[in-house]
Amino acid sequence: MPPSVQPERPPGPHINLPLAVIAQMLPAIFPFDPLTFGLNVAREFGDIAHYHVVLVHVYQLSHPDFARQVLV
Repeated sequence: MPPSVQPERPPGPHINLPLAVIAQMLPAIFPFDPLTFGLNVAREFGDIAHYHVVLVHVYQLSHPDFARQVLV
């Protein structure tokens, strides 16, 4: 049986889970703006980015053509 192979994923930000949990619990001290986060991910990693939080893999599609293709 061949060894398990990790799929190749697009680049994206690394999410620090403990810091993210603390930030969610203390929004007055650690404000988080999801729109700014998404815009920064798009600027830094391009039209397709990948990141994961615990067991959820998120693929961010930032180009309008990709959004249309997903929705139609």
